Amino acid sequence: MEKNQLFARSSLNDYIQQYASVMNCALLGLDSTALNAALSRIKQTADLGGTLFVAGNGGSAAIAEHLMCDFMKGAGLKVISLCSNVSLLTALANDIEYAEIFRAKLKMFGSCQRDCLFLISSSGNSPNVINAAKYAEEISMSVIGLTGFSGGELRSLSDVSLHISAHNYGIVEDSHQAIMHILTQWASIAFASGG
Repeated sequence: MEKNQLFARSSLNDYIQQYASVMNCALLGLDSTALNAALSRIKQTADLGGTLFVAGNGGSAAIAEHLMCDFMKGAGLKVISLCSNVSLLTALANDIEYAEIFRAKLKMFGSCQRDCLFLISSSGNSPNVINAAKYAEEISMSVIGLTGFSGGELRSLSDVSLHISAHNYGIVEDSHQAIMHILTQWASIAFASGG
């Protein structure tokens, strides 16, 4: 796990100012070409009648679930969260191993080339996320990776890398949440107009 960089604590107001400033820089540093490429992959998946699979751990799992909600409700896409169904997740973790839970669920759902896998990991090194990305590569399924810190292995495994260059978990996760909202809000407009 990468070190979480905190800011100077002279006062709460100073901390807020630093946090907001770093987050603003992180978001504005996002590659807009990659953001457009992610939207194109998602639109292609929808046009082919495919499924957008999403996954992450901890806070990233919460963002994945939120992404599923907003894309289905706002843009009418078929989205499945690999984080959902705690009974199945814990059974797989217990009977196989935690590092294989997302790969196993992708196999169960019969994921294929027309689908797209959207993986969220602040460090980019979560073993279950990496194994899912490698499985997607085996079956020629596109991978969109949302990362922070150095990007880890997920950054290089992703067909489209949405990287937040920050070293604070709060900044990375808040930025990922903002990117999720940007993608879903833009898709709800662009997909409806055929753009």
